[in-house]
Amino acid sequence: MKIVGGDFGDNRILSLNENNDLVINGAGGVTYSPEQIQSIEANANKEKRFGINGFIVGAVALSVLFWIFFGLPGIIVALVVAFPCGYIGNETNNVNILFKDNKSVNLECSAEETQELLQLADIEKTNQI
Repeated sequence: MKIVGGDFGDNRILSLNENNDLVINGAGGVTYSPEQIQSIEANANKEKRFGINGFIVGAVALSVLFWIFFGLPGIIVALVVAFPCGYIGNETNNVNILFKDNKSVNLECSAEETQELLQLADIEKTNQI
């Protein structure tokens, strides 16, 4: 998990060790146990944008294929069909963790890593009850 902000600086890595402790590499080897987590917030940001390269590749491939079967009208249909191929989706997951010593870390994670961190917080809450 890549650290993108917080009290430990950017371009560092946060990982889970075998004891489910959070280890911040590159910051003097700081380790936090699940009991030291005060809160975790997770956000998923979805972004869609048009990429001309995907459109061109799709248009050329479909134009050749449709031209063989349908002639000139097939090229027009291929351009219409290729237009949605140009859209590129990008999803980023941002997780903010606040520790009980009032230090925080902002992470960029995959969906699976986000779930691991949220489950870690649930484990910590269960242990306190």
